[in-house]
Amino acid sequence: RQHGRRVRTGLHTGECEALGGAIRGPAVGASDALSRHAADGEVLVSRTVVDLVAGSGLEFDRRGALSLPHQGDTFDVFAARVPAPVDGHRGPPAATGGHPR
Repeated sequence: RQHGRRVRTGLHTGECEALGGAIRGPAVGASDALSRHAADGEVLVSRTVVDLVAGSGLEFDRRGALSLPHQGDTFDVFAARVPAPVDGHRGPPAATGGHPR
């Protein structure tokens, strides 16, 4: 927004392949569909992404389901959002480094 640009983002993870400089596969199609359904400034993600970042401190609001007609898949859609500030801190918890004991 700072530069006057509107961005819509869709995130999914899964199989993809690079062929002749193009990236294809189910994950690419799902990410594309999510970005087309996102509002300006919104980040839509699949349930797969929500599950993979569990414990990160990120928060998600359920936005229904999305069907991919060419793939026959339907998946849950969530809008990612920055957590509310807690004690003056905004965003996911900072990494502490080191190893658990």
